[in-house]
This record gives sequence, structure tokens and C-alpha cells, in this order.
Amino acid sequence: MILNLKKYRKFNILIIISLCIIIYGISSFFGNVESLMISMIIIMVFLSYVIVCSHKKHNKLLKLAKNNKRKYNLAIDILDVVIWEWESETKELFISPKIKDILRNYTKELYTFKKLLSYISEDDKEPIKNFFYDLIQNNIIDNFILECSIINDIGEKIIIEIQGKSRMKGDVFFISGYFKDVTIKKHKENINTIDKFVVALL
Repeated sequence: MILNLKKYRKFNILIIISLCIIIYGISSFFGNVESLMISMIIIMVFLSYVIVCSHKKHNKLLKLAKNNKRKYNLAIDILDVVIWEWESETKELFISPKIKDILRNYTKELYTFKKLLSYISEDDKEPIKNFFYDLIQNNIIDNFILECSIINDIGEKIIIEIQGKSRMKGDVFFISGYFKDVTIKKHKENINTIDKFVVALL
């Protein structure tokens, strides 16, 4: 969407430059005020038409972008996962708003790798930290699935599954993926395992 809007702006600038050249040419050729005024009126009408058309197209693109964003957010909510991406150029971490429900942190602070690592339980912190450090330092291209427990802001221990992949795009290294709360799933698996063990003993 941004690229399209930039193209329209460049197109409008080119039109204005072209019209200025035309005005100069007409005034030089006819050499009188009347011809120049008529030319300017015609050009102003044409410019108004171009601006109105561009404005309508601009609004249409913005509306389409908003609809796409709404559909994207709806899809993420339905999947019940947290989408994330980190890139080496700016070292910024994008993370979807669903993270606030898991961490029970509803402030407007910007999440970073360092901030997220602080939520990971002590038993899992070093292995997870070392994994991502090695991935980033060596630009390793890989698909991965990790599991760890975190302690959220109200003291709940939650098991999360992290799925992601790393890739190079030009000179920039990207890591992206999603993670989700699998606490209930793991508890059910543990109960089933215990039940099977008890049955085997009987």
C-alpha cells in the first residue's frame, strides 16, 4: 500500500512540473497576458481533476489497508497465537498484542528480546538465551521448535511453545514465527501419562 501511494505522489509531482513547462512555453510563444491567463485556467481545472482523482484513490487504498489489517488481527485472534519477528538491521522486535494476555502485562512498553527473556523461568532461561544468541551471532538459517516455561506478571507459570524460522533477505537477518500457550495441553498429556502408568501397574 505504501509503495502505491508513493507512486501517486511522484505521478502528481511529474504532472505539476510538466504543466509548469507548458505554461512557460505558451507564454513565450504567445507573449501576451490573455493567452497566459487562458492557459492557466485550463491547467488549474486539469490539476483540480487530477487531485480529486488521486484523493479518491488514496482514500480507497487506506480503506483497503484498514480492512486488511482488521482481517489480519481477526485471523491472529482466532489462531490464539502470538506472532513475532526480529531483524538485525534495526534490532527491533515486532510482537502481536496477544502477548499482553499471556504475560498479563497491559502497559504500552516496547517488548525486546531482553524483556521477554526476563519472563522465562530460571531453569529454561540459559538454554533459550544461548540458542537465540548462537542463531543471531552466526546468522544460522534454521526452522525450530522450542518449549519453555515463563512466569507472568501475576505469578502464573505458563508453558509456551515457540515455533520459528530464520532467513537472510539481502544483508538483513530475520527471525520470525509464533508462540502459544500450551499449558493446558501439557497438563492433559501428563495426566494421560500418569493414568496409563497406573493402568499398567494394575
